[in-house]
Amino acid sequence: MSVAGPDDLTLRGMRSSVEIDVLGDSENEVTIDIAGAGTQSIDISLPGVIGPTGPTGPRGPAGGGEGAGAAGRFFDYIYVPTDEMTTFGVGELMTDGTLSFDTIDQPDASVIYVSSLTASGVDVAARIVALPIGGPLWVQDRDDSSMHATFLLTGSPTFDPVTKAWSLPVSYDAGNSAAPLEAGQDVLAGALDVGSSSGDGVGPTGPTGPTGPPGGGDGSPVAHAHHQTSAATTWTITHPLTFQPSVTVVDSLKQEIWPGRVEYLTPSVIRLTFSASVAGECYLS
Repeated sequence: MSVAGPDDLTLRGMRSSVEIDVLGDSENEVTIDIAGAGTQSIDISLPGVIGPTGPTGPRGPAGGGEGAGAAGRFFDYIYVPTDEMTTFGVGELMTDGTLSFDTIDQPDASVIYVSSLTASGVDVAARIVALPIGGPLWVQDRDDSSMHATFLLTGSPTFDPVTKAWSLPVSYDAGNSAAPLEAGQDVLAGALDVGSSSGDGVGPTGPTGPTGPPGGGDGSPVAHAHHQTSAATTWTITHPLTFQPSVTVVDSLKQEIWPGRVEYLTPSVIRLTFSASVAGECYLS
C-alpha cells in the first residue's frame, strides 16, 4: 500500500475492486473508509534508526569467592595496608574479608594477616589450619595476575580470638614489584598445590630402584669415575681397578661422546684421544 495524500490510496494484492474513501492521515497513521467494512486506521510508521550502544554498566558483586584450578585454590579479599590497619593489637578487630601484611613493602613482610571469612563470606579457617609449613602462598590483584607476590609459609598459622585475625608467618619468595597491591584493592590469595592433595605437601614413595652391581669379592672396587675439568684432546686416566674396564664418556653437558682412540697403556692407566678439546667425565666399569 502507498499513500501520497488524503485522496490517494492504492491497495495491492486485492482480488476485486473495493470502494475506499481516505478520511484523513497523520505522520504515522492513515484513516480510511472501506465500503462494507467500516472505518479502519492503518499504522504506516517506519522503524527508526538503531541508536548507539549504551555505556557499560558497573561491575557486579564478587562471585562465590573461590577459584579452583590445577595450580591451587584461591579466595577473594580486600587488601588493607598496615598504615591504615596497623599491626593487629589487643582490641583492634580484623574486618571480615580483609588481608594485610606486617609491613608496607611487601617483600619485607614476615607475617600475612587474614580474616577467617573471605570478602564473599566463605569460611576458610579449616583451610588455613591445613596449610603445610614450607608451602608456597600466592597473593595477586584479582583482575591482573601480573601484579602478584609469592611467599613461603615458615610456621604454623595462629588465630587471635580477640582481634579475629589469622597470622601466617612467611618469607618472601618472588614477585614483580615492591608493592604489587594497593589499598582497597580486590585480591586473590591462596596456597599453590605442592605434593599430594592430602595437604601434607609430600608425595607418595617412589618405586624401588634397580639393584646395583655386585662388589668385588675381595673388597676391590668395581667401578671408577674420572673427572676431566679442563678441556683437552687427550685424557690420561689412572684407576684402581684390577681388570681391564669398559669406557663410557660424557661431555660437560652430560651428553655421551666417543673418543677416537682408547689405549690401555698399563693395567691401571688408560689414555683417551679426541678429535677436539673437550671436558667431561669418564666412567670405567
